[in-house]
Amino acid sequence: MKKFQTKKIVGIAMLAALGYVLMIVGFPIPFLPTYMKVDFSDIPALLGMFLYGPWAGVGIALIRNLLHFITSGDITGIPIGEFANFISCLAYILPIYWFMKQSTSMKRMIGAGILGTLSLTIVMSVLNWFVLTPLYAHVLGMNFGPIQTVVLLGVLPFNLLKGILVSGVFAIVYVKMASWIEHARLKTS
Repeated sequence: MKKFQTKKIVGIAMLAALGYVLMIVGFPIPFLPTYMKVDFSDIPALLGMFLYGPWAGVGIALIRNLLHFITSGDITGIPIGEFANFISCLAYILPIYWFMKQSTSMKRMIGAGILGTLSLTIVMSVLNWFVLTPLYAHVLGMNFGPIQTVVLLGVLPFNLLKGILVSGVFAIVYVKMASWIEHARLKTS
């Protein structure tokens, strides 16, 4: 039991570190605000969920965001961006894990990607409309224009595209690693 716990802790730490590195190498999408960057840091959290359970994925997302805040800070001095990233990660990965828990068939994987993308888009649009954009505007003393425009022309398309891209890459990674993930999960059961 102790050996499994050590392997699990090391695995979670490694996936969080990988997520942190992937967070750093994000890239903007043309025609959308440059501060919105697509990264693939949700993939290690998803893999952690399938290997060690849902709480591991939550922990990976939390650790990577704490690492990012410690090393990069936030323009506001408070972790607003890291909080938003953490919530967006959970909004994306939890529905995927829940939907794929029973079966990892390609049909389920596509459905899970759609569900995760829709959840991400809805949660982040609502959160930006009512909390994040007004908070950033207040803390930075800036006017971003009408919030509904920021959300409808920036946040919503960005999260749709991010969800599609991350889902596609995750599907490729998961298919390539499926037998290894299943073997590792059976060894820990």
